[in-house]
Amino acid sequence: MPRLLRPAIPLSVKLRVLLRQLGDAFPDEMINIAEEQGSLGLLVHDSLQRLAVLLGCDVKDLRLDHDPALGSREKVFKRGIHVGYRPDANDPEHLIYRTHADHLRKTNLRGDGAQHPDRVLIKKQRRREREAEVALGLRKPKPKAKIAGRSNFPEGRKLRGRPFQRRAK
Repeated sequence: MPRLLRPAIPLSVKLRVLLRQLGDAFPDEMINIAEEQGSLGLLVHDSLQRLAVLLGCDVKDLRLDHDPALGSREKVFKRGIHVGYRPDANDPEHLIYRTHADHLRKTNLRGDGAQHPDRVLIKKQRRREREAEVALGLRKPKPKAKIAGRSNFPEGRKLRGRPFQRRAK
């Protein structure tokens, strides 16, 4: 099944995520004022610097992370074509800025708590989707792995054994 490309994240969504993390009370008003003045990019840059100071890292180390990961979200189909995710990929409530080290930890080592890392959750989700497609008859089942030495020979034939090495006394 072809994967949906990651949609670009608009500046207004990035700013909404930043303002939520910084604890600003009225993000909608700030975004409207910045859009009217044409200074949305400057406000995002300033907010990134404030968040970097708060997290104790460089602005270059900040990463915008999907939480939960896109691969583990429910997929939305229309007429058999993958058109989106539930919740939406650019939903500000499901995006968070993390340091690069924290993002790698969440993706590869473990999640925020004791749950599986994102890559394992994505793999599980793909397996569930594949099993559902096999059950509906949309896909053939995966061939089972062969055990070496069993299915390679006809039933009556046995593998020739190695003689045991005798130890010298």
